[in-house]
Amino acid sequence: MSGSPFLTLTYALLGGLFMGTYPVPIKTPAVIKANVHPVIFQLYKSTVVFICGFIFLIPRLINPSLGPGCTMTTSQPSTKDVPIFVFTYWGIISAIGWIPAGLVTIFAVPIIGVSFEICIAAGSSSILQFLVFWLILGEKVKLHSCGENCSFYLAPVWLFLIIVNMCGMVYSPQFKDLPKWLNGGSYIPGKSSEEDEENDEEFNKEELPPLLLSTNNRSNNNKNISYDSFDNDIIGLSRYKQGNTWANARPFSSIWIIGVVAAAFCGVFASIQYSAVTLGKEYEQRKENCFRNTNKTCSPRLLEQFNDLGSWYVSFGIGALLVTLFCIFLLGCWRFICRLYYSNDRTNVYHAIPLIPPLQFKIMKKPGIIAGIFWVLGNVFCTLAVVTGGNAIANAQMVAAMLITSGLWGILYYSEIRKGNAIVWGFFACLTMIFMILLGLEKAE
Repeated sequence: MSGSPFLTLTYALLGGLFMGTYPVPIKTPAVIKANVHPVIFQLYKSTVVFICGFIFLIPRLINPSLGPGCTMTTSQPSTKDVPIFVFTYWGIISAIGWIPAGLVTIFAVPIIGVSFEICIAAGSSSILQFLVFWLILGEKVKLHSCGENCSFYLAPVWLFLIIVNMCGMVYSPQFKDLPKWLNGGSYIPGKSSEEDEENDEEFNKEELPPLLLSTNNRSNNNKNISYDSFDNDIIGLSRYKQGNTWANARPFSSIWIIGVVAAAFCGVFASIQYSAVTLGKEYEQRKENCFRNTNKTCSPRLLEQFNDLGSWYVSFGIGALLVTLFCIFLLGCWRFICRLYYSNDRTNVYHAIPLIPPLQFKIMKKPGIIAGIFWVLGNVFCTLAVVTGGNAIANAQMVAAMLITSGLWGILYYSEIRKGNAIVWGFFACLTMIFMILLGLEKAE
């Protein structure tokens, strides 16, 4: 499937728009106040992905002759005898990477903001995928000539400059005494004195409840006890403030650094997610001896297994829901073990919280579902962009759109960066996008 450059750009921009927007509901005041556990937020996302996967099967259910991607060409084998859904365990493997990526995203966004989380996650994912596919899996990059017996790679140069400008984006809120034409420099609105900054630093020293304890637990052993404000001295929760006390941490504080590390791990897990698709498809094609073999076409069943707008999405959705439920099970086991460990200390917090965090449907029915839908839409358009325009160019365009979208949400909607620092951040963001595009163009044909 191929298309015009304009069509590829349109898909990439829409994909980046939705992908850069889906983390926004994570930072809504209601979610922050309730301190919704990441695994519960992820459960809503995974459920939406699971349901949408089956929706993608409707076109083939109506017309079984439609091939992968809902297209039918003369070069494709007939698909009329292929089941509507062909399961592949590679979808489960991909979901094993996506779920941790989603969990650390939900954890990091309230701490460091939407724009920084997307920047660090996208950058680290691009860097890691490039290094793995180039240095380990042997994917070729362009070798440039500088004369006789002289050649060099430009890809490592662009990679280094991406890292430098990512560091610039991270540090940009700390620039002070900027020129007047940049409207000065200030990160936290309303902080006009050193005393205020010290108070804010003290606030960020607050601890999160054990394992991101949700603050909306209202029952324990049939007792009508409210933990909404963390003000019950009997269970030792008086030191905790209401809501997620790590939200909006000051840059370079210990809590903020934890958020940055979490965002970087999001990129690592996302790389596993997307690598599973590439490696799985290659593995199955090699088994059928149709990998890069112009003399043999892959079977319709294999094509349907990795149909990004069909069976693959169903397999991935099944994996996403199963892995999320498994994570909830592990969390329940951990809390149960902690109860046993502190069995002699009935005032310990683990005796006061349920084994499974509350679903908080009244709070999460909108943010959780909206985040899931936006992720699905983003993934669909990103897939279409790669299919029509190739990975090298389309991926760079998508990352650029994601950075711009998340940056605008963070700056204009959540006021994560203000005054001239936003301009400095935008400068480094533009450079990062340029070098990402240049890195994408270094892939050899």
